[in-house]
Amino acid sequence: MNKEEAAQKFYARLFEAAPSVKPMFTTDIKEQGKKLVSTLSLVVSKLDKLDTLADEITYLGKRHSGKYGAEPGHYPVVAKTLIGVLKEGNAEKWTNAHEEAWSTALNFVAKAMIEAGKK
Repeated sequence: MNKEEAAQKFYARLFEAAPSVKPMFTTDIKEQGKKLVSTLSLVVSKLDKLDTLADEITYLGKRHSGKYGAEPGHYPVVAKTLIGVLKEGNAEKWTNAHEEAWSTALNFVAKAMIEAGKK
């Protein structure tokens, strides 16, 4: 599965798991998928130094909360859905270590975004 397919699958599953979030996505979902892939690529490139993402995460947290209406309860659904798609797309290579690394990174990002959204 390529990045575009993974992003489309992610949004389809997210909207199935949490239909209430669908109205938050008013732009073309393919474009949204590109943004998601870009952001994930940034996080992956800094996995060994997640704290250097503070400015980007703060911006995303404020934007998602203020402009889109993201709530703290949305983040676990997003993480679970994303990890499920990643696991499926990489089934042959996926290990518990991959799942743990993604969970750690996504939890870090979610907590920081939620805090930023409160400000």
